Amino acid sequence: MFRTRGWRGTLGNLSLGAAIYSAAKGWDRSALAWFGAWLVIDGCATMVRLTSRPEDMEGWHAVKNLLHTEGHLVEMIGQCKPGSRRHRLVSVLDGVRGERQALAKRALKDRFGGRVPPSVESSWCSVKHLLTTEGHLEEMIENAARAGIPCDDLAEQLTFCRSAREEILRVGTDGECLRCKDDLR
Repeated sequence: MFRTRGWRGTLGNLSLGAAIYSAAKGWDRSALAWFGAWLVIDGCATMVRLTSRPEDMEGWHAVKNLLHTEGHLVEMIGQCKPGSRRHRLVSVLDGVRGERQALAKRALKDRFGGRVPPSVESSWCSVKHLLTTEGHLEEMIENAARAGIPCDDLAEQLTFCRSAREEILRVGTDGECLRCKDDLR
């Protein structure tokens, strides 16, 4: 039971659990697009989406967050003395990187009809760095807004990064970058 602005209700987890379970099992590729939960307010049920973003945008946000997590793990590894703790963090880093690579590959496959074109595969590093920059700009905008500092310039830079990423995905490259290809395997 929760209470907010005079409303009382319960959040039914049956739909949420079903969406997570079906998505994890791979039964329905659009399961994440319908990711939500039932909200019951005074006996009236309504489906509430847990995100207002389209599925592809949500996927890119997940990739950005995993890229950011990789960066934090690298910082943590750099602060550790050699030994088992460092080894365990490297193992976590490898796992996070593997999940990020799989998620990125899935997002690209979904966008391009089941396979990643070689021209996009070879420009992945640029896309990945723009995604990382977008994540940092989003964090800077949030921090500036909390401090009451104008952030229009940061918002413009974020818009530019998103546009550049989309253009790179549309155009791709004719060259071949083995690092990019390896990062998507």
